[in-house]
Amino acid sequence: MKRHRVLLVWCLAGIILLYLPIGLQRRLMIGLMIPLAGLSALGLQYLSFGSVRRQLGLTGLLFLLAVPTNLIVLLAGVHGVLVHDSLLYLTRAESQGLNWLAEHTPNSALVLASPEMGLFIPAYSGQRVIYGHPFETRQAEDMKGLVVRYSMALQPLRI
Repeated sequence: MKRHRVLLVWCLAGIILLYLPIGLQRRLMIGLMIPLAGLSALGLQYLSFGSVRRQLGLTGLLFLLAVPTNLIVLLAGVHGVLVHDSLLYLTRAESQGLNWLAEHTPNSALVLASPEMGLFIPAYSGQRVIYGHPFETRQAEDMKGLVVRYSMALQPLRI
């Protein structure tokens, strides 16, 4: 019974923390998998009424129901590789630019980059960006709008 309480309190605390206005929601959701998995295992044990055969059958059914989700995730990755999706691959020029940025700018630099490249710059060069990951950037929509408006203002007029 104590196992149940620990998992229930952990799960409840995680759910409450998810709704606090802090930037850790994704990490907290990942952390919820542990108590939810434990509660699921206890639930399967309860539903099997102590029968090992029934428990194996329920576990197998759960596994079969989970397989399609994993296949979708894997196939989406394979599709991205086959079509050379720009979110998965950098061009040679982009890679060289990121290397140059890492070697020739101080660590304290703040980089103005397109929303697409803003995802890669912190990971590949260690520099900060005005707009990067949509879920990690504070006031992400406002920052993305500023970056796009600024880049539009820099483009020459074409007649």
